[in-house]
Amino acid sequence: MFQIFCFNMEYQIVIDDLIGDWGYSKQYVRWMLSHYKGRHIDLRISSLGGDLDHGLDIMQQISDHGDVTVYLTGFVASAATIIAMGAKTVKMSKYGMFLVHKCSNLIDVYANYNADQMQELITSLERNRQENAKIDLVIAQLYAKKTGKGINELMDILKKGEWLTAKEAKEIGFIDEIVEDEKENKQNLTPELQKKFAAFGLTVEGLEKAEDSKEPEQKSIFRKIAERVVSMGRNDRTEEKTEEAGEKKVENAIINENQSKMIKIACFLAVMAAIGAEKMSINEDGSVFLTQEDLAKIDKELSESRSQLTAKETKIKELNETIEKLKKLPAAETKENLDDTGKSERTSEEMYQLANRFM
Repeated sequence: MFQIFCFNMEYQIVIDDLIGDWGYSKQYVRWMLSHYKGRHIDLRISSLGGDLDHGLDIMQQISDHGDVTVYLTGFVASAATIIAMGAKTVKMSKYGMFLVHKCSNLIDVYANYNADQMQELITSLERNRQENAKIDLVIAQLYAKKTGKGINELMDILKKGEWLTAKEAKEIGFIDEIVEDEKENKQNLTPELQKKFAAFGLTVEGLEKAEDSKEPEQKSIFRKIAERVVSMGRNDRTEEKTEEAGEKKVENAIINENQSKMIKIACFLAVMAAIGAEKMSINEDGSVFLTQEDLAKIDKELSESRSQLTAKETKIKELNETIEKLKKLPAAETKENLDDTGKSERTSEEMYQLANRFM
């Protein structure tokens, strides 16, 4: 079981963006900590991570300071989680998300290599892989000290690199307490945020199962109509299944009727999407009506479509006439016969290699 505490407080230090030279650097945190020597510090972190060098250094600074409580809110990942490991106490919002993963670095290779150069690249990448493996071991040891878990178990978690809810992070031991603020909003995984995850090299695995991390879905008018029609079909079929076999024809009739409704609605939704009519209104009975402005848009779309269709038909007619004229022209004489029954003296691979030498 886990405990939930409420908090609404001011923080001495806040880290809420990139960790590194272009964001919250180890130099900045050292300067901030110098203002609170010998005093308790409440540090809030809401960051997707950044530079591991800065993360490890800041973690050690916090550990050396001693009396620091870290509060994790929003999406906390990568180097940001490492910083938290230096705190005396780690608390996390009920609506926050937590992610740890194996270290990574940029591999930027784009060139034409010969065999020797390829081998040099392979050797270089293998050295890089071994160095990353050492760093992963250090990170796993750091997390193991906090969680009390074994190195192998932590390495498996790092390899998965999935988002954890506050409850899951608490069960593993990454955090000490779960906190909740009534004013705090649940996390909304927007397309913009997903792009930011991609920029940081982070996955979205695990977020779909974290109900506490998402806001209730704001359903559009299209979604409301579609769900209403689908539910009608489901309810009718469920009720009919309880009837006797003699009423099977009635059940089939209802299903067919609902399928017909769904086809009509699908066509109507296509029209709405075409004119961008998201502002249309829906009645309590599920019926939808168009405004005069919407009807004008539909008329305009149909007029433009007819014009485009007429132009295409004219173009097709002209091409067909050209083809017929070409067919009537005399064919060019063939002066020599080609024999393609024999096999080339070179294999396809040899031809490919020969061509590449001159590219």
